[in-house]
Amino acid sequence: MFEQEPIDVEWAGGYEQSLREMFSRHQGLQRVSVNSISCHTSMCRIEAFTPRDTDADFFTAMFYDALATFRAGELKAEAAIARRMEQGMTSVYVARKGHTLGFY
Repeated sequence: MFEQEPIDVEWAGGYEQSLREMFSRHQGLQRVSVNSISCHTSMCRIEAFTPRDTDADFFTAMFYDALATFRAGELKAEAAIARRMEQGMTSVYVARKGHTLGFY
């Protein structure tokens, strides 16, 4: 679903930048190896390298903490985690405010 969604260029670029700033300022997320951050129209996807279950658990906990606390929760939104441990990756999908994640 994510790959097929069109990109809202105005919103996506600004939100991606905010997410990158959140990762650079949150102490726990600074330890996470991020492969990509991309936003489309109704959601964003963040992909992190998580070779072990403990890495995925840490990333998940730190991500939810950062969403709740960065800029007083300005980025807090519905989010879902998709682990692909056979690939050593964890993806987080974050809904744009006013939207829900369509795969629920």
